[in-house]
Amino acid sequence: MLLYTKSRELKAYKDDIDLIDFEIEHLGKIRKSSVEMSRSSFKGIFAMFFLFGLANLIPLAFDLVGLGNLFRIPQITSLILWSAFVGVAYRWWKRYDNLKNYQEAIAKLESQRLVKETKLKKFST
Repeated sequence: MLLYTKSRELKAYKDDIDLIDFEIEHLGKIRKSSVEMSRSSFKGIFAMFFLFGLANLIPLAFDLVGLGNLFRIPQITSLILWSAFVGVAYRWWKRYDNLKNYQEAIAKLESQRLVKETKLKKFST
């Protein structure tokens, strides 16, 4: 059990480092190319439209089937989807805010990466 937990934590640190690397690379691409910025913007907008549609569709679908108050499932799923909508909006807002302060954002991401790498090295030894 301990070995499994250690391997999961090790994988989590590696995934965090990969995500930070991706974020740095993606910000660089967006900054250099207006096409990449447009593509990225539309991905975020369509993701939000998808979540918006699901959040409005789920309660209606349950009402249509006649299960409108079944354990409050429609309300709970709607709450989860609206939370995801807000999370996606915040994430994209933060990404575009990083573009305004590009050097500061890259420095912050690099410091986060360095912290994760030191934890990974300490954890793997």
